[in-house]
Amino acid sequence: MTNRIDLGGCASDAIMHHLKGLGVFKTVVEQKKDPDATAAWSNGTLVLETKLSRDDLVGFFLDEYRPMPVVSPWNKDSQFYDFSVARIKNHPSPRLAEYGNVVKESALVLDGVFPGYAEALESGEGADKGTVKEWKSQLKKQKTEIVSKLYNRLPESALAWLDAVAVVTPHGLSTGPILGSGGNDGRSDIAKIFANCVLDFLDEEKRGVNEGLVQNALFGNNAPLTDGGVVHFNPGVYSSTASGPTGDKAYTLSNPWDFVLCIEGTSLFGGSVRRRGNRKFAAFPFAMSSSWAGYDTACEAENQDKGEIWLPLWDRPATYGEIRHVYSEGRVQSGKAEPTTGVGFAIALANLGAMRGISSFERFGILKRKGDAHHVIHLGSLSVRKKESRVLQDIDPWLDAVRRARNLPKSMGPVLRLAEDAIIRFCMNRQPANLQKVLIAVGKIESQMAASGIAVRPLVLSPEWIKECRTETPEFRLAVALASMTDKSAHPIRTNMEPVKILNGRPAWEQKSNASVWGRGDLVRNLIAILERRCVSPEADAHRVSSSPRREAEFGLWESGNSVVPLDSHLCAPVKDVVEFLEGNVDDRKIYDLLLPLSFVDYARLNERDYGNKADWRVPDDVPEHYTCAKSNFPPVHPAELPNERGVFEPSLIGIMKSGGIDRAMRIVRRRLQVSGYAMSAEHGLNELDNTMSHRLLASLVFPIQKADRDRLLRNLVYGNESEYGKPPSTSSPGKDAKDAAA
Repeated sequence: MTNRIDLGGCASDAIMHHLKGLGVFKTVVEQKKDPDATAAWSNGTLVLETKLSRDDLVGFFLDEYRPMPVVSPWNKDSQFYDFSVARIKNHPSPRLAEYGNVVKESALVLDGVFPGYAEALESGEGADKGTVKEWKSQLKKQKTEIVSKLYNRLPESALAWLDAVAVVTPHGLSTGPILGSGGNDGRSDIAKIFANCVLDFLDEEKRGVNEGLVQNALFGNNAPLTDGGVVHFNPGVYSSTASGPTGDKAYTLSNPWDFVLCIEGTSLFGGSVRRRGNRKFAAFPFAMSSSWAGYDTACEAENQDKGEIWLPLWDRPATYGEIRHVYSEGRVQSGKAEPTTGVGFAIALANLGAMRGISSFERFGILKRKGDAHHVIHLGSLSVRKKESRVLQDIDPWLDAVRRARNLPKSMGPVLRLAEDAIIRFCMNRQPANLQKVLIAVGKIESQMAASGIAVRPLVLSPEWIKECRTETPEFRLAVALASMTDKSAHPIRTNMEPVKILNGRPAWEQKSNASVWGRGDLVRNLIAILERRCVSPEADAHRVSSSPRREAEFGLWESGNSVVPLDSHLCAPVKDVVEFLEGNVDDRKIYDLLLPLSFVDYARLNERDYGNKADWRVPDDVPEHYTCAKSNFPPVHPAELPNERGVFEPSLIGIMKSGGIDRAMRIVRRRLQVSGYAMSAEHGLNELDNTMSHRLLASLVFPIQKADRDRLLRNLVYGNESEYGKPPSTSSPGKDAKDAAA
């Protein structure tokens, strides 16, 4: 019969409890108590499926558990140099027989490096202080030699610990991040604390206390805890050598079984030597260099951290052999490169589907805190999506190129960290709003590049970004409609926002750009600048007086019927959203931040059916007449009976409206509509607008709307044969009239 045992004391989001769960699973299987046991993570705790009962499991650890041999004779504060290790070597319990044998073999290794060590240990009195001090002074130089000899001499049972602690490479000793600096953290020696805990477990007088502690460690039951340091695996506890704020030793209560089983679990993190080109290096499972992003206490000064680890969770029962195989591979790869940072790892996971049954990862940072001590802190969780998301692959190599760029200014550091933080937070919570933050951060990086002259090509994004980032908000719909103002030639709105030109369909930096007018400041001012540049520029004037297709292509302006204003776009905005902007009911800053990075998208590849905009496309009945009048001029409308005319367009209206002459501008528009053949209603006064609203009205004219919507607005101003103006427009799709749409 198989029992399902919830190990309530083994939580996934606390490093000690996470490793403790792995240690319990490993010990039960490897010590043959139940070789067929399986385990899975459920609701944040480890669940063991085994033939053992809860009482059997507790009894096993109390009476049969044989500790993994944990030694570190290469550390100055090791028990080998105060000779307390003799208690393990000479202990009568058969449960410590293998441990004692490893101590003896380790002593022989030290004897080969420090002649006389084995004899001093056997004597039971140790060596004099001067001799021990001399041995310790040589340890730094002899560390690699000691570890190499231990690998060659110790039995198989001790190698799992050695693999997790350090790997010998051609360049020297590389230590595993999860076990400090070679099995110690500061002056706290992990092997020494482990041995002292194990000796207490074998004390029959403490059996009753130990039984409560085992139940607490496994199931989270209440039990009287002890006061002892457990180094960096428990950030709330000082190590045995640490001091509190007043200089006194400071401890909190802890469970020594938590620590011992946690160390058992670290044996899964054995390192290996890998080769990349001609270089050999040490690699440890799911270990990355630090990315100081994705958590609230991240700061640039954390350059002495020891990296971070991402521990896998699986929600289906797996055997210990399967889990060991996952950890032995210990890497995630997406594309050609294997990630080496937390950001790269997050991007790789975002691009991968469910792998080997892994459902998510817990992220832990090994951060330097409290002097030279390191603590392992939980930094969040990341789910593995079953459906791939490739959008981040567009920016991963580009970000790497920016980081490697020469003469990178210091001002680029904060914006790069902002992007990395946004990427990790998006990977941990894949909401469109979080991906928009990535997009905004990327836009800030490119703005810095343009200002600093960094030699990295401008970024191009796939249309997938539009679908992944889409939120049903007026800010996003307005921004994406503006950003899609582009064509096959060289006059997209991006050229008005940064110094770029389009060469063979790709953006390239341009040293002197006459088109770029975007600057710091408010959205309204910048939109007016774009409107002026696109409608009143020499290029637009030349295009208006030219009827030559060659001339039109030369200037790269839209050819939408007889339109002469280069404001057409791939996507359009609902009139309702434009009215919201006009009335000041939208977040201008959000549109400002989104507009530049959204212009990086290759809209020529966008399938409008996949855009999936769910906005309300009905034209409101209360659209301000000021907007309706002005919009008829941008781009101009064309009376059906005068198809060869250029239509109603008066460039001077921009200057008039910008200077606050809104009434004069409205009169000009109405007269020109009448002259062009539109039967206008009798003129009547419009409410006066102050300069602020006049500027906002002018800026609102840049937003592209559907031609059908523009025609419907015009019908609200004119009288006459409705057939002149066509049938009522369709409101079903934002892209249906995109190629005929106007700003």
